[in-house]
Amino acid sequence: FGLGDLRDLFGLPPPVDFTERRYRAVEIGACVCAMVGVGVIGWHSMRARSLWLLASGFVIALAVKAGSGAVLVPGGGAWLWATPGALVGLVAGTLALGVVLWLPATLRFALAALALLAGVALVNLAPDNPYPSAVSDAWRAGHFFNFSGLTRLASALWPYFALPYLMALQAREGRSRHAAHDHR
Repeated sequence: FGLGDLRDLFGLPPPVDFTERRYRAVEIGACVCAMVGVGVIGWHSMRARSLWLLASGFVIALAVKAGSGAVLVPGGGAWLWATPGALVGLVAGTLALGVVLWLPATLRFALAALALLAGVALVNLAPDNPYPSAVSDAWRAGHFFNFSGLTRLASALWPYFALPYLMALQAREGRSRHAAHDHR
């Protein structure tokens, strides 16, 4: 999941130079933040909460990512995203989300909001990612550029819309808890 990188939209240079170690650390942190933020939003958006359904959503997202990479970048593009940092981030994010889901709802929402904000900060302070430029170079001009631009825009903006949605979910959760308490 992209996490609100606005540098391209505003033409801002990366604030730090690329090093493999620095980029891997940011990649791990951003992945953990995205999984916690998306996971809590997904969890509280379900009528009947299910860890299997939540995990299936993440698996489907990764399958779509791999599938689109395979279609758009010939010769092994399906797994270009699966860097050591991304894989460690997936494992760490899964563990972090598991812990967050066991916490009380109020703390869960606060940590999800913090994760979204921290993820946005991380990607905007990160060195440039060499992966998108490698993918862009492999594509030919045509309708993919319009689709690519749209997906980049969605990737850049979704966290800014997710935060108010998370707050709305928290308000709904609070109302339903109060309603259940009033009926006792």
